[in-house]
Amino acid sequence: MNKRIIILRGTQNSGKSTVAKLFGEKSIICCADDYFTDNWGNYNFDPNLLGVAHRICREKFINALDDPDIDTIVVANTNATQKDFQFYIDSAEQHGNMVFSLVVERRHDNHNNHNVPQEAIDRCEQNIKNSLKLK
Repeated sequence: MNKRIIILRGTQNSGKSTVAKLFGEKSIICCADDYFTDNWGNYNFDPNLLGVAHRICREKFINALDDPDIDTIVVANTNATQKDFQFYIDSAEQHGNMVFSLVVERRHDNHNNHNVPQEAIDRCEQNIKNSLKLK
């Protein structure tokens, strides 16, 4: 059975996690931020653990590819550059799945709930703009 693979791209606090939840109960969300979120919903980011968080996110994705109960896998990281999400494309295509990339724009007045410095958000936005593939 082919799965829908959705790669969400967007700056921090753009609403990727909110959009990811729209895909239904047979979907699974793979997001590195989950590693930094405790059982009470508190976000405790540690840049020293970012590699671990992304490794766990990739493992969750691979496991979901083999799970017959899941029809949609949503990757909800910033995915600012091609390098950031190429693993997901390659893995999905090896399993015969089609991949869709969606850019989530921040068109709302959401507060910065992860306390990301504006410079980091601006850099992420520029990386996304520079890596768009529209053809």
